[in-house]
Amino acid sequence: MAKRPLLVKNSNGIMHWIHYSDRPRYIQGLIDKAKRRAIDHDISYEKRLAKERSKDEHLYADKDKYFTSAYKKKLAEQAKWIEEERLREMREVKDDVTKKTDLTDFYKNVAFGADSSKKPEKQAEEVAAQPPTRFSASPTVTSPETCRTVKWDRDEIPEKIPPKTKDEPSASNQVTPGDQKKSEDAVVEAKNHHKRSVDAVVAATERYLVRKRSKLETINEIQLQSLVV
Repeated sequence: MAKRPLLVKNSNGIMHWIHYSDRPRYIQGLIDKAKRRAIDHDISYEKRLAKERSKDEHLYADKDKYFTSAYKKKLAEQAKWIEEERLREMREVKDDVTKKTDLTDFYKNVAFGADSSKKPEKQAEEVAAQPPTRFSASPTVTSPETCRTVKWDRDEIPEKIPPKTKDEPSASNQVTPGDQKKSEDAVVEAKNHHKRSVDAVVAATERYLVRKRSKLETINEIQLQSLVV
C-alpha cells in the first residue's frame, strides 16, 4: 500500500505537499500517536454515551434496537483495539525492570535468548505444517506354515551350532608356547638394549674425563715451565 503525501505548512505559512520519502523520521511516530489519541477519544466517548444510555434504558426496554453495519464495524474495531491495548499493558508490566525482584529473566535471556518465548509457537506451527507420517502395518496373524517353518529352524539350530560353554577359552584368548617364548625373548632383548645403552654412556663419560684430565695436566706443565724461565 502506497503512502499518501502529507500536507504541511512551512515557516512562511505556505501549505505544500511532501511525499512519504521526504518526511523526517519522527513524522510517522507523530502520526501514529495522533491516530492512537483519536481512537482513545472515540472509545471514551462511546463509553460515556453508553453510560448515559443506560440511565434511560428502562424507558425504551420494549423498543427494537438497530445498528448500522458501519457502526457495528466501528464497535468491532474498538473492541479489537481495547484487547490489543490490554495485552500491550500486560507485556509492559511483565517486562518492567523496576518491578523485578531478582535477575531470573535477565539470566534466562542470556542463556536462551530474548526470543525464547516465541519458540513454542514456531515449533507448533512447524509440527502442524508437517504431513502425517505413514507407518506400514505389520501382519499380526501368523499362518500355520510359518509356525512350522520357525519351529523346524529352531530344532535345527542346536545340531548345526553347538552352544559355547563359559569354561571353554576362545581362540583369540589362547596363548601358544611359541608366542610365549617370543614375548619372553622380546623382554630379554629390551633389557639387554637398555643395559648396553647405560654401558655406552658410562664409557663415553670416562673417556671425556680422561681427556679433560690430560688437558689440565698439559696446561699445568706449560705454566710451570713459564715460571721457571
